[in-house]
Amino acid sequence: MTMRGVNILRTTPLSSFNFNTKPISSNHLTFLFNPQFTISIRHTKRGFCSTRIVAMASPGSAQKSDEEWRAVLSPEQFRILRQKGTEYPGTGEYDKLFQEGVYSCAGCGTPLYKSTTKFNSGCGWPAFFEGLPGAINRHPDPDGRRIEITCAACGGHLGHVFKGEGFPTPTDERHCVNSISLKFKPADS
Repeated sequence: MTMRGVNILRTTPLSSFNFNTKPISSNHLTFLFNPQFTISIRHTKRGFCSTRIVAMASPGSAQKSDEEWRAVLSPEQFRILRQKGTEYPGTGEYDKLFQEGVYSCAGCGTPLYKSTTKFNSGCGWPAFFEGLPGAINRHPDPDGRRIEITCAACGGHLGHVFKGEGFPTPTDERHCVNSISLKFKPADS
């Protein structure tokens, strides 16, 4: 299904999803794809429009022991996602990638960012001005100087968010994310 240039459900068989539909009003449907995201579609006189993808990960929905994480992550992914490490600036595969698609958590696959929110901050890590609603949690670092961002589903460390730096973005925020914490899926795949 394609809506406004967004390819939805093309690579995942529909039979693998648990569909629940519930009308919010007489012209609005919400499709819940458990456990990770929902698509909200509004019907107008001209047809369906106003599509919105919203991450709906419940906290702890992808919890594993360290042993289980080590079995599915590379040693570097484990160091960054589970032990809150940082990759060296300018070394990540997504820093300079500006292709249309969706960035998901490398640990659990939860969609985190649309490529339309990515911008070139020059910091050496992928930068986004906002995540998908409900996909990212914020926590003050123990020293109180920075705000850590983590995947809402699995708690994997993504990086940090900075506010008020003056970038010409709608939110004036910079989500500085480790490339290794992400997996990119191009829109045309």
